[in-house]
Formats: sequence, C-alpha cells, structure tokens
Amino acid sequence: MMTVAEIMERMGRAARAAAQVLEACAPEQKNRALRAAAACLRARSGPVLTANERDMGTARERGLSKAMLDRLALNDERVQAMARGLEDIAGLADPIGTVLVPGILLAIGGPLIGWAKPVPVATRVLRNPRVAMMMVALAGPAANLVMAIFWCAVLGAIARIDGNETLVGWIALMAQAGIVINVVLAVFNLLPIPPLDGGRVLAGLLPPQWGARLEKIEPVGLFVVLGFSAFGLLGWLFEPAYRMIGRVINVLVGSQA
Repeated sequence: MMTVAEIMERMGRAARAAAQVLEACAPEQKNRALRAAAACLRARSGPVLTANERDMGTARERGLSKAMLDRLALNDERVQAMARGLEDIAGLADPIGTVLVPGILLAIGGPLIGWAKPVPVATRVLRNPRVAMMMVALAGPAANLVMAIFWCAVLGAIARIDGNETLVGWIALMAQAGIVINVVLAVFNLLPIPPLDGGRVLAGLLPPQWGARLEKIEPVGLFVVLGFSAFGLLGWLFEPAYRMIGRVINVLVGSQA
C-alpha cells in the first residue's frame, strides 16, 4: 500500500507531465480541455462527492483537524463552483488582442483595433472545407454590413422624428457611430492577409498549394497589418470608406451630400 507521501509524489509527477503537455498545446486546445474538464465535473459530481465522503471518513479516522476537514470537504455547490472556475479561465480574453495591440496602437496614434480569442471551426465535418471556410470568413463582414444598414435605418428614421432634442441627438450620434464602426470593420476584415477574413477568402480562392502557403503567414499576419497601419499605408483603403460614410450620413440626415 502506498504512503501518503508516495501518492503525493506520484500526483506531482503527473501534474508536471500534464503541464508540459498543455504548454505545447494551442490556446484553442487548452480551452477545449478546460471546458471538457468542467463538463466532466458536472456530469460526475455524484461519484466525486461519494469518493470525497469516503476520503473524509478516512481523514477523520486519522485525526485530521476540523479546519483541514472543512477545506477538503466537497458539496454540490463547491463542485459547481470548480466547474465554473474552469470555464471562466477558458473564457478569458486574448491578452495580445485586448491589451498589447490596442495599447501599441494608442501609443502610435493608429486606429484602435483589437480581437478576442478565435472561434474554432470543425472543418473536418464539412463537405467542402475550402468553400465552407470562405463562407464562415465572409459571415463576419456580412454581419457588419447588416448592422451598418440597420443603423442607417435608425439614423434615417430618427432624423425625421420631432421629439426630445437630447434623446434624438443621442440616438443619432449612436447610429452614426454604429455606421462608421461596422463599415470600417467590414473593410478592415476584408484585407487579404490571414488571419483576417479577407485572407481566408483569398486562401480559398487560390489553388490549394498557394492557399496553404498564404495560410502560413497567419501567425505574423496581424503584425504585418499593424505595421502598414503604423506607417500610414492603409489610407488608400479607409479614406474612400470614410468619404462614402460621410455622404450616406449627410443624405440620411437630410443635408446636401
């Protein structure tokens, strides 16, 4: 029979080995593992609590203090809290996309751009992965354009309503911001550089061999885009978009375009 010290040593070695495996995994794999562990905890809470009660009986027999017993005791609430904790860790934002890159852009006076963790797509279950990935990539810019159209409708309607001046002005400003943000995001994401949506579309349009080569620049693609932005090389793309947005807003509020 193993001693407590031997059991703890074995568990420590297993934990170190697991940590090394996790360190080599991609963020998506780590998040899937965390969510799977949370689901397993919830699904097997009954056996977990039964095993904990058995361990607690052994601990009492060996004379552990009440304070230690309280720390080791589990109940359904604690098991659920452990599962939620694992899910919260998996749901943490990408520190590069939410802190580092926006901070650099603010420092150099560039446009404020960031991103969250990418949503994994199970391409192996798709009938035509290349076409399907193009459709998935186009869904983002399409959603931005739909939202921009929605805010255009809101702005056009609110500009013709006689009401509380403060409220009408606030909604009009919000609608204008919605138009600008969504159109700019759609245009930006259509840049043909992976991992932007336009890059994924271009990779799907190219022959498979060339598409695979294009996808290899994905790890540095955003930094290439940030470099273009820092040196003002994206003006040719955004200036026409801003002019078009200005004309549309002027028409919607009833001014001369």
